[in-house]
Amino acid sequence: MRTPDTDCFDVRLTAASMLSNDIRLFELQSVTGAPLPAFEAGASLAVHLAPGLVRQYSLLDDPATCQRYRLAVKREASSRGGSEAMHGLPVGQVLRVSRPANHFPLRPGEGRVLLLGGGIGITPLLSMAHALARQSRDFRLIYYCREARALDLFDDLVGAQWRSRVEKYASCQGVPTRTRLARLGESLAADTQVYACGPAGFIDEARACLQGRVGAQRFFEERFQVDPARTDDEAFALQLGRDGEALWVPGDKSIVQVLREAGVGIETSCEMGLCGTCLMRVVEGEPLHRDSYLSEQERHDGHLIVTCVSRCGSGKLIIDRLE
Repeated sequence: MRTPDTDCFDVRLTAASMLSNDIRLFELQSVTGAPLPAFEAGASLAVHLAPGLVRQYSLLDDPATCQRYRLAVKREASSRGGSEAMHGLPVGQVLRVSRPANHFPLRPGEGRVLLLGGGIGITPLLSMAHALARQSRDFRLIYYCREARALDLFDDLVGAQWRSRVEKYASCQGVPTRTRLARLGESLAADTQVYACGPAGFIDEARACLQGRVGAQRFFEERFQVDPARTDDEAFALQLGRDGEALWVPGDKSIVQVLREAGVGIETSCEMGLCGTCLMRVVEGEPLHRDSYLSEQERHDGHLIVTCVSRCGSGKLIIDRLE
């Protein structure tokens, strides 16, 4: 989704605190004191940290709250600059942000809702829980983490009126997350809507255990980690348009990186395959999809590619900008 400058505005970092050694909580308010633009449950905020460095983070507050935005950002060891920049921000800093966008919305329905968060993936589910409680919808929020010390990290962000609907499990306490998800799938009502957010491995396990029970049309996901380019990835030839310059994408660089090095301007936002900002059209070749943006049908059709994370499965790829 494009985020033109007309949709940007300034906010001030008014408070920040560490929830753990690597997760920092941020509170942002309008520089003018006016109410902030409204957002929907599951929405994210694009933060412009530097030229060419724009990152999206989930809004975790009640969507009815317009006086502040709150984000929780985990510092990643393999960060491409975003989480390190966020963790280095001083209180009082003015930031440029884009109007909140929602790539992970709640769907209408009358059945029960199951919210599954793996690690930092709980953040968009917190705003969903607030919204569901206000709608008097039946829901359950389950938080999975690795270490017992992480179980209580987000307790202060849970609404008092729905605290009893929250369950927390650490895999180090004897029962693997995979086993818990399998047991959950055995007892899940078929009309349940499932929303899962977290690392790719967690999402894959949740989908394997639950989608067969509720159906693909009721399983929704947002992945916080996408497989990056690896040194053992296959290199491939790349061309922008049929008459464009022939380029080479090595195993340790993305399509976006190679295009930029060739002087091709390409807009990005999350650079994790979540938002679709860098979406391009496939003219020729077989895309190897690694994103969480395209639908299964769009992946099958093979006409589109998310260029920040996806690659080529046919040796050569010809792409072009969307018309």
